[in-house]
Amino acid sequence: MILWTMKFRARLTDGLSIRKFYQLIQTMAKLSKNACVFRLAPDHFYLMAVGGMAPGGDVWVQGKPRDLFQEYQMEGVTPTENEIYLQLEPDALAKNLVALKNTHSAQSVKLKLTKKRDSPCLSFDLELAPGNVAASGTCRQVTHDFPVVLIPRSQWTEFQEPAIPPFQVSIYLPELKLVKSLVDRYKNMGKRMTMEANNQGKLRFVLESDTLKVITHFAHCARPKFDESLNQSRNMSDQITLNVGSKSFEVSKSHLVKISSYFEVMFSSPFAEKDQTEITLKDVNPHEFEAVLQFTQGKSIPIDDENVYEVLKIADMFDLKVMTSHCQKYLVDHLEHDKALKVWKAADMYGLTSLAKRAKSFILWHFPTLSTQQSWDDLSLEDFYSIVSCPELHVTPDTDLLKLIRHRLEACSPQDSNVCRLSLLKAIQDPSAPLANLKSRKLPIQPSVQGSSGYIHSFHLKTSSLSRPVCLPPFEQGGNCPVGIRTCAIGPYIYSLGGEEVIGRSNWNRKVWRYDTILQVWDCVMELPSPIRHMGICTDNDRNIFLVGGYGRFRVKSDAVFKLDMNARTCETLSPLPCPMNSPPCCVFDHDLFVFGPNLLRGSWSDKGFSWTSFEFDASRLPKGCNLSFKMDAAVTSATAIFLAQGYHLFKFSPEPKSYALELMGQFKDECVHMCMVEDRIYKFDASSDEASIEVFDTHSNRFDIIWTGERTMDSIIHDLLAHNLNPVVREIFLNLSSSDLMEAKLVCHLWRDFINEWIEQSIPGRKRLESKLRNNWRQWKVMSSRLYIPSNEVFDIKWDQDEAFCGTCDGFVDVFDRRTSRRKIAMKLHGNSCVQLDINHDLIVSVGEDSFINVVDRKSFCRLQRLDDHRGPIWGVKIYKNKVVTCGGDCMIHIYEIGQDFQLRLLDRLRHHQKSVSHVEVDRDMIVSGSEDKYIKVYNMVSKEMVRVFKCQFSILCLDYSHPYIAAIPNKGYNSLNFEIWSMNQELSSQCLISVEMPVRHFDPLDLKMTKDYLSVAIERAEDFGDEPIGYRAITFSMEDLLQNPHPEPIHTLEIEEYFDNVSIHLDQTSIAYSQLRSFRISNFWQ
Repeated sequence: MILWTMKFRARLTDGLSIRKFYQLIQTMAKLSKNACVFRLAPDHFYLMAVGGMAPGGDVWVQGKPRDLFQEYQMEGVTPTENEIYLQLEPDALAKNLVALKNTHSAQSVKLKLTKKRDSPCLSFDLELAPGNVAASGTCRQVTHDFPVVLIPRSQWTEFQEPAIPPFQVSIYLPELKLVKSLVDRYKNMGKRMTMEANNQGKLRFVLESDTLKVITHFAHCARPKFDESLNQSRNMSDQITLNVGSKSFEVSKSHLVKISSYFEVMFSSPFAEKDQTEITLKDVNPHEFEAVLQFTQGKSIPIDDENVYEVLKIADMFDLKVMTSHCQKYLVDHLEHDKALKVWKAADMYGLTSLAKRAKSFILWHFPTLSTQQSWDDLSLEDFYSIVSCPELHVTPDTDLLKLIRHRLEACSPQDSNVCRLSLLKAIQDPSAPLANLKSRKLPIQPSVQGSSGYIHSFHLKTSSLSRPVCLPPFEQGGNCPVGIRTCAIGPYIYSLGGEEVIGRSNWNRKVWRYDTILQVWDCVMELPSPIRHMGICTDNDRNIFLVGGYGRFRVKSDAVFKLDMNARTCETLSPLPCPMNSPPCCVFDHDLFVFGPNLLRGSWSDKGFSWTSFEFDASRLPKGCNLSFKMDAAVTSATAIFLAQGYHLFKFSPEPKSYALELMGQFKDECVHMCMVEDRIYKFDASSDEASIEVFDTHSNRFDIIWTGERTMDSIIHDLLAHNLNPVVREIFLNLSSSDLMEAKLVCHLWRDFINEWIEQSIPGRKRLESKLRNNWRQWKVMSSRLYIPSNEVFDIKWDQDEAFCGTCDGFVDVFDRRTSRRKIAMKLHGNSCVQLDINHDLIVSVGEDSFINVVDRKSFCRLQRLDDHRGPIWGVKIYKNKVVTCGGDCMIHIYEIGQDFQLRLLDRLRHHQKSVSHVEVDRDMIVSGSEDKYIKVYNMVSKEMVRVFKCQFSILCLDYSHPYIAAIPNKGYNSLNFEIWSMNQELSSQCLISVEMPVRHFDPLDLKMTKDYLSVAIERAEDFGDEPIGYRAITFSMEDLLQNPHPEPIHTLEIEEYFDNVSIHLDQTSIAYSQLRSFRISNFWQ
């Protein structure tokens, strides 16, 4: 009911005010996390973002309505409380009111508080300028309704101006642009910077690191004047005394408010403590409270097992999130068997979900060890039941669980024992049930190793999705994933071992790395006795890892067999293989080690030690046609048999004392390289094709199913390519080159820079290795948000949108590329000679060429719909505008076509007013602008087909662009000159341009030009000096506002392309630049 007693209405009619208002919204959107508060008063308005910039940081904006709004009316809740508090989302406003960004986009903006569907809204009525109306030309007003939340009066005190903390020094900073430039330079040398100042106006910025100290001094900085008495009174009112036990602490209220929401509410809400100068805190240990205060003031405090729980209690009581995170990290790092139950109980008590989940997972996995502890008696029956009834409980058999339940029931009172006995006994599996019907609590886990990517993915059976990838351990040789590395799992641990970083360079990984899936950390547990890669690997699902064969030093096949005890962290060398093998499938079944290489081997332990025996398959159960001459590809074990994969086939192997029966179970959809078994199902992960998939085989029903499919992205392919090492990539690229084709070599180097920019530059170890390998020869290319495309031949024209990129080539093809993957979708042969220019809209592709043909292609099906030959000479330009197509050519003609409902072009009119070839045509606001070699720019009305303006130039027109009311053109004055001219549709003289801009530097040649209402961009070719060979390109962007006022404007943005190729074409749009060289082109975002 309060809403409809309040009124708010404001209006912005000045262009600068509109732009300033949008900049204010955009700034708040960047500084606030989610929402901000819009406070309205008769004489002031406020924008507040609490905790926006950083933890504890507030943003406060205050202004006067008369300085921004041309009209401003408001009525608050009551005459005495004449204010309105609204909560809104500035990010939504900034995204939807983007039309206010430019000065000339909107003529007026009206703000008002409205009611839409019984909900309060802040409505914006935008009256667009004539150049921003819709295509029909009928709608000139746009309304945006943004839902808001009315803040009740009881919460108004939370949104008052933040208190200024006590200070002794106040000083004006240098110009913000200078400070920003200084910080940008400092951030590459360290993470933290100190600012120091004194009352004499001296200021300095200090950055200290382990190796250097950098100081920047400023002298004679101005000082603001403050009332010292006010500062003293402010200091006195901000101090408060906290009595904790026998100790007292004098602290700042503002400091307490910043670090704790508990004190924030206490001092901002109408509580009795708000105005008190002394407060007593009960049930708090003074020693730990003092340590917490020191921690919040930036001092380091020792956390140990004695005080961590008391400190955590204080942090939870006063909502000290930073202190809570510090304690949580300590408990995770020191999670051990004798502490797990206590940590889980504390985490559950204080609502630390992440810590509680890790502690519970630790308890479930290590239950056999923890079941003998006395601390189970301290758990409530509810918590105890949640552990023993969990399906993930790691216990086999259930006898240990039964003993613990019986002990727990004996410790209960008779009443509780009778109530809980039935529910607790349900947690024990029925021993009389068939083994196949029982779910194993101790899951046999054998990972499926695919590819050589530097990441570990896991598949969740419940959600049927891949988890967030886990990076492989930090290998020390250079950060690359070693070749031939092997991975396995025992319990909650993933082990990664072996491999050689670069084959032939002796950069071996001899460490055994372990990843704790509970704590989510890597650590090195032991070292291998000798370097090895591409070995067979398997586990006994208990404590031992077996390594079989592989490659050792000097690429020699190995016959060594190692047994790694992960509990004792020891390595035992077993009897060698009868013959060397690499990557043999192996597994442990019934306490014996089976190897399925060129020779079938079974390793057994006896009183005499470990020994090998060979065997052959009993193929009597196999159908005819099964070829067993090839070795097996993968092996996994169940409780009753071994399952082997060979190509697409899956076999069941039942080793018995006198028989080795082999039975064909069926076929996978894709070829099987690796597989794993979880409970009674075999999972095969396919990562070798573009369509990645997970296929499952149920050993009870003998059924194959595909449970997940996913497209393999270009990102993963490039990751796999670079994960091996750098040398093979470089070698494979250059082995495909012709020694005489140096230009093609440049293109390959260009592609290689793409890999460096997008993948290796993001890795610090990779960047260090790159610097040592390439000696900085290929590091001149600047990182940009760009993609490279490889068409069929040399590029003449390029067009693009968010989804696709199009190019016309010299051999008459039009190539279409996917912007997301850079892959070419199709190459269409549309012209006999070169395709000079093309244009696109949502439905069509229209191309023109030197063969005098116009081709119309359906953009969805890529089928040619029409082929026209109305021109009597080469066609140089084409433009699609609304439902019209305009072309121009060497026959001095301009043709206007209408696009029908069947997407067929129908000729409406021919315009011939030029005496020479028409080189360029643009269309905007139903006006056709053409440039010709006859040195004229002519403007036609598309509706009446009449010529409305003629501009006389001194030179022929190279290219032009039109954005009403201005025409920008590059005259063909010859080489070594950067000159462009701007004409206005409103100017009286037609023989002289409105503005002629010629840069003072004389070693640039213009290539292309693009203009919008606010900006003008010119693409140029550049050289070191007058008459020199070109060395690169540059895209220069000017502000139209500066161009119209200053004949020698300064660029607002410059993009340098530090490389030169022959036969280059450069194309621009409002935010991107496309440039082609050889048989490739690149599209880059030069505003980012």
